[in-house]
Amino acid sequence: MIEIVNLSVEYGVSGQRSALSEVNLAIAAAERVALIGANGAGKSTLLLAICGAIPASSGSVSIDGLPWTKREKDNPHGKAGLVFQNPDDQLFMPTVYEDIAFGLRSNNVSVVETDKRMEEMLTRLEIAHLKDRMCHTLSGGEKRLAALAGVLVMRPDYLLLDEPASFLDPRAKRRFVALLDSLAQGFILATHDMDIAARLCSRVIILKEGKVFADGGTGLLDNEALMDQAGL
Repeated sequence: MIEIVNLSVEYGVSGQRSALSEVNLAIAAAERVALIGANGAGKSTLLLAICGAIPASSGSVSIDGLPWTKREKDNPHGKAGLVFQNPDDQLFMPTVYEDIAFGLRSNNVSVVETDKRMEEMLTRLEIAHLKDRMCHTLSGGEKRLAALAGVLVMRPDYLLLDEPASFLDPRAKRRFVALLDSLAQGFILATHDMDIAARLCSRVIILKEGKVFADGGTGLLDNEALMDQAGL
């Protein structure tokens, strides 16, 4: 379970801007959660805080009882994997194969196990034909799949997705959504796409100005007054 207790995150010198303010949430391992809110509501910041990429100003985040400050030492392979909104922020090795394998190699996974996981992931995401391609030559949809593969190959217990449908044309979007729907992991999906939220998720968390504004089932998406108040 992901447990978030009184989490606040401030940016700038001396905390000039509050990105999150006293957020309290509990998210079970198998849950599929849509995280929605207007631009600047704190969606991306919350995902970054969950995986320990940014520090909390106050409060805490723990995953399966392990505080994020101890995850690197106690659980080097990580429990939460984050897929960035822009795949260009995530892909940095020359070729697709090297990029997907980077996490495994960095965590001293054996060559045999790395090759096994790589072949499984390339086949599962149907991107074996891309493995020797240079990352910068890929289309938006291909980059999105390569970035996802680099996270899934690490076998995280929790998947964090930041606007996964961005940079995708309609056909690539349909394919990517179907792929997400087939995953065994639960996930937290930050999105502005209400159709994707309704299709993939059973729970909706709405953020407004860095705070939890509403938390419930997908029926929240049909509440026009509530959505209007949330700036959506």
